[in-house]
Amino acid sequence: MTAPTVVFDASHDEYFSIRKREDPSYRLLARQLVAGGMGVKEAGELDDGFAGDVLVVAVPRRAFQPAESAAVQEFVKNGGGLVLVGMGGGLHQSSLVLNALAFRFGMVFGEELLHHDPDRLNALRKDQVHAAHTVLLRHPVLEGVGTVRVRFGCSVTSDGNAPVWVGDEPLEERSMAALEAAHYYPVLALQEEGKGRVVALGDASLLDSRYVRGSARLAGNIMTWAAGDTP
Repeated sequence: MTAPTVVFDASHDEYFSIRKREDPSYRLLARQLVAGGMGVKEAGELDDGFAGDVLVVAVPRRAFQPAESAAVQEFVKNGGGLVLVGMGGGLHQSSLVLNALAFRFGMVFGEELLHHDPDRLNALRKDQVHAAHTVLLRHPVLEGVGTVRVRFGCSVTSDGNAPVWVGDEPLEERSMAALEAAHYYPVLALQEEGKGRVVALGDASLLDSRYVRGSARLAGNIMTWAAGDTP
């Protein structure tokens, strides 16, 4: 399979942009994808159609119109990949906006806030924040990925596989039953839909090299998997 072209939506006031100068994290992400041989570009209004293999929607702050959501759903149904990226605690209302799309694929972004070190968030009540002790399950998208640190995450529920879970207490047992019994939250979920694939990330920092050792590898793995190939 040829390297995919990754299209970043730029039409819904996304907090993260591959052109944004104030926060260079996703400009760096775009460069990493290009260095890995992938094509990268931005998309305008989604109901007009867009040429690419994977569509990335990263923390949108403007609502999706029904025609846009339908166009994205059709894109995935016909074999396209979709990567939805959110943030926790209702920041930028990203969960509310993303769920207009996510619901169409049986996925839901939560409103809680998950952080690897809640003591740093002095402005928030401690009972509003869940400590993010991380458990990684075996999945191709995690191949070659090191430590994952959730910074401003939320849960993502899905009928598909969720290979990254976080919870309040360290947990050695990695079975799904143990994770659910310990009230761990899935923060990275993957599922197949029609001929396409959908990835939901509950934390934008999962693709940021400042917080994930091997983030370039994780991003490349996610885009490759979303495009229908095996990382």
